[in-house]
Amino acid sequence: MSLPLTIHTMKTSTIIFALSYMPIAFAESSLAASEIQSNAHPGPITFAGDFLGFSMPTVGSKWPFPKGSVWLHTSTSIGSVSYPEFGTKSAFLPLLGAAEYSLDPYWAAGPYIGYYGVSYSDTYLGESYSSKLRSFVFGARLTFHATALLRKYCNADINVKKWDIYSTLSAGMVSNHWNGNERIENSQNFETTTYPSLGFMVGAKYFAYSTFAVHGEFGKGPFGLINFGISFWVR
Repeated sequence: MSLPLTIHTMKTSTIIFALSYMPIAFAESSLAASEIQSNAHPGPITFAGDFLGFSMPTVGSKWPFPKGSVWLHTSTSIGSVSYPEFGTKSAFLPLLGAAEYSLDPYWAAGPYIGYYGVSYSDTYLGESYSSKLRSFVFGARLTFHATALLRKYCNADINVKKWDIYSTLSAGMVSNHWNGNERIENSQNFETTTYPSLGFMVGAKYFAYSTFAVHGEFGKGPFGLINFGISFWVR
């Protein structure tokens, strides 16, 4: 293998490693971005920082996530995790909403909240019964937008005006509330429970317009293993 190809492969592997360990990178990285000018024709955004030894690339005035920008996301999930499986289950897809505030052109943070309702039908000692689960989730997300970094160090031909490749860490709480038949409560655990939840997802966003996009995320989210939905710019 030639030396240039070896160096390129090492850089690619390092970026993938960095995305997987985003929280550690965030704690150890020193990032700084200049503020965007408020005139009608802003110049390039100068971004001088460091990410695990990588010099962050400069992004232009059309970058979709300048410092101070706000995006809202609404999505649903499939492949639900941490929910019981018994009897016959019927449910609508979960609903999740999130807000994202850009701390600088690469890092963003914001809250999320969601709801999932499930109905169960089963039998216990020959008696049919039904129960309902209402699940609420809430917490915060930390997102790293990696498209420009992938373009610079992996020679990825990605149009930053059309695509956003990112990773997201979520931390929050899950609160489950049951409405079941008290006479047969021993058949399942119908107690109200609240517990912490951590997740990590890698996602891609496609901009149909500069202020509207569709997205998909893969990994462990607040509800499931696959999220998909829409995103729109607020400011």
